[in-house]
Amino acid sequence: MKHEYLILAGFICLMSVLTAELIAQVVKKRKIYNLSDATTNTAFGISDRVFSVFWDGFLILVFFYIHDNWALWHIPNTPLSWFVALVLTDLIFYCYHRAGHETRLFWAIHSAHHQSEDYNLTVGFRISIFQTITRSIFYCLIPLCGFDPIVILSVLIFHGIYQLPLHTKLIPKLGFLEYILVTPSHHRVHHASNELYLDRNYGGVFIIWDRLFGSFQEELPEVVPVYGLTERTGSMGFIFSHFHGFRQMIALFKQRIPSAKKFSGLFNKPSDIKGIFPPAPQFYIYRGKQIYALLQLLACAGLAMLLIYNEKMWPPLERTYAAIMVVWMLLSLTGRQVQTSNRVSWLEIARNIAFPIVCFWVLPHGKLEWISLSFFTFTCYASLVFGLGIISFNKNKIEASAG
Repeated sequence: MKHEYLILAGFICLMSVLTAELIAQVVKKRKIYNLSDATTNTAFGISDRVFSVFWDGFLILVFFYIHDNWALWHIPNTPLSWFVALVLTDLIFYCYHRAGHETRLFWAIHSAHHQSEDYNLTVGFRISIFQTITRSIFYCLIPLCGFDPIVILSVLIFHGIYQLPLHTKLIPKLGFLEYILVTPSHHRVHHASNELYLDRNYGGVFIIWDRLFGSFQEELPEVVPVYGLTERTGSMGFIFSHFHGFRQMIALFKQRIPSAKKFSGLFNKPSDIKGIFPPAPQFYIYRGKQIYALLQLLACAGLAMLLIYNEKMWPPLERTYAAIMVVWMLLSLTGRQVQTSNRVSWLEIARNIAFPIVCFWVLPHGKLEWISLSFFTFTCYASLVFGLGIISFNKNKIEASAG
């Protein structure tokens, strides 16, 4: 099974559900998206994919080393072995995912995925770099069982793509499939913080593990899911969200865990931390700055997609440069925790002018690169129009107030 087909199928599925959600928000006048929260979610997704450009190459080498030197046996590549590898991968994912909810250390890593109090497709992007590294350690069991690393890679791509459209309110229950596969209904339960739904439905593709191991809970019409963490953190920014779970754990250890038990306490069940941790600083994009932020996010996503598509063709220096540009844009957009001001600094304006010029100068380009970099340039310069307009608006407002 070619990886390109999986990626293409995932992209089509992703865009279909995203378009449906955006149309539903307009037609049904139903609030599905909040720009501030969706920006943080998307920043997680972009950073995770950019990190994976470098991490996946290392991981596949580790898989090959384990397969060639330590595998218990070697399994031939057939459609059946691909399916068996998928089943094994999902079982390992179930164990890793359950550990992420039932131990303090892994919850500190995984909790970022559950912070959003909205529930839409962008929540599926909310994977921290720490989580990517942690689950990779669990996945090292698969080549140990003798599966070809190339088969494993295609299975992991499919496994990740399958879970993206689970993060939606729009898809209802799916009849008999509810007994076999993880569906959006099952995953809504998983993300809910209602007491009935808490810590349920850990499967990624198959719901059979939850039914076998006693962690299954059906979505009930009389219990509407309430999303987010139990302590209600609101909308946090990209940087703070990554470390919020660790800050909680440290605060909990300082106040409640005796020194002699702190190491073993890492693997105990997460405790209720209400009342021992101050409210999280909120990430809010001021209404006057939303078009600017949206265009910046599109530009950042476009450059990231170009990097991901060309990761094997670009030299290491160019890949590193493009990754730095993407991360710089993300930090500029989401780095400040509280954006109650609609100001856009002159440094931001300068960055928008310089980045496209330097990208055209440094990055190699064929036909696709010209199209992608032109899109990147257009969105950067279009945001300039709004950025300069915001500066002008602020200046006139100040002068009017002074007058």
